[in-house]
Amino acid sequence: MQEKHLQNQVAAYLDILKRQGRLYWWHTPNDTYTNYKSVKAKQKRAGTVAGIPDCLILVRGRLLGIELKRPAYNGQPKGWLSKNQIAVHENMATHGADIKVAYSLEQVIDIVNKFIDAH
Repeated sequence: MQEKHLQNQVAAYLDILKRQGRLYWWHTPNDTYTNYKSVKAKQKRAGTVAGIPDCLILVRGRLLGIELKRPAYNGQPKGWLSKNQIAVHENMATHGADIKVAYSLEQVIDIVNKFIDAH
C-alpha cells in the first residue's frame, strides 16, 4: 500500500470522529515539491515547516501528531522518518505534543482511541 492510500483511509476515519465531535483534526500539506527557490523561500517565510506530522489531532486541548508511513509490502521495506521529521517530532514532544508513527489504519485507530480515552 502506498502512503497516500493510507492517508486517504485515515482521513476518512478521522472525519467520522470529527463529525461525532470526538476530536478536531487537520492535515498540513507540506509535501508540495518544487525546484523553484523563490517558491521554497516564500513557503518558508509563510511558516511551512518540513517534518510536521501528517495528521494533527486536537482532543480537549491536547495535541496528537501522527506520522503515516508506508507499511512493508511486496518485499519493500516500510517507510522511515527523515531527519527533518525526527527533529520536528522531538521538538513538538518537548513542547507537550504526543507524537506517534503509524503504518496501518488499525494502528491509527488504536493510537487515537487510547489518546481520546487518556484525555
